[in-house]
Amino acid sequence: MTGSFRNIIRIGDTSGPEPFEKKILSIGLRPDGFVFSVLDAENFKYLRLEDYEHSSDDYDDQFLVDLKQFLVDNNLYKAPFKQVHVSLFTPSLLLIPADICLENETENTFRFFAGLQEDHLIRSDKLNNLDAYGIYDFHKEIKNFLDESFDSYRLRHQGNALIESTLAATQLENWDADIVLHLKRSFFEVILLEKGKVSLYQSFEYRTLDDLLYYLFYVLEQFDKNAAYQRLLLIGEISVDCKSYQTLASLFHKVSFPERNDAFQYAGVFDQIPGQYYYNLLNLVTCG
Repeated sequence: MTGSFRNIIRIGDTSGPEPFEKKILSIGLRPDGFVFSVLDAENFKYLRLEDYEHSSDDYDDQFLVDLKQFLVDNNLYKAPFKQVHVSLFTPSLLLIPADICLENETENTFRFFAGLQEDHLIRSDKLNNLDAYGIYDFHKEIKNFLDESFDSYRLRHQGNALIESTLAATQLENWDADIVLHLKRSFFEVILLEKGKVSLYQSFEYRTLDDLLYYLFYVLEQFDKNAAYQRLLLIGEISVDCKSYQTLASLFHKVSFPERNDAFQYAGVFDQIPGQYYYNLLNLVTCG
């Protein structure tokens, strides 16, 4: 335990001081916790990964207080990393084609389609592979926390990073998939692919396998797709010996996992976790 955080996975060398100037830090923030990895920028080699679950289920004040204390305790607060990349999950992600959405009009576009909660900010990421903007909102205290914690950082919505890495892998690795399902402990993201292009991105909160199946098959029904003919690619913390995988494998034509991105090297300790684990975080630095 670290404050209100409970460690889920810790791999890599955490014993001594880091030469931060030669390292890249990637952090994935989600409502129920966070994960981070450290990349050796000179050798493009992942050295460390840690995942923590928080007692809350939202980015509340206590979450940010505890996260700041964690960064301080682990010498990550204001550390002089070569780069810092942050992915943030929120349920509010609006995708707008670039040719109908001017960059300086993204805030008005989001307000028109989704509205805006009090004390929330709107941000947009340009998705080059999709030729679109991914627009989302989040509480201003998250930005204040990031500005305070890091001298500079690159922020992207987790869904935007997932879409960009999916399209890059589809083109470069020829993924054999019609559906990409990214599973986390309290939510999942689904991408439908048509001839190498994204036809849908959507996220759902869930608690049980039945919840997951309900929402997933709801999406398929809207697009008139029969699971028995669909190829499903699984990303996230799911393995072949769990009930979720076995159930999905029985319902879909083909279920597979991606290989780790061979543009990177990985310390031997990464063999402790399957290649699909933390796929999105470990590709965050490739998203610009």
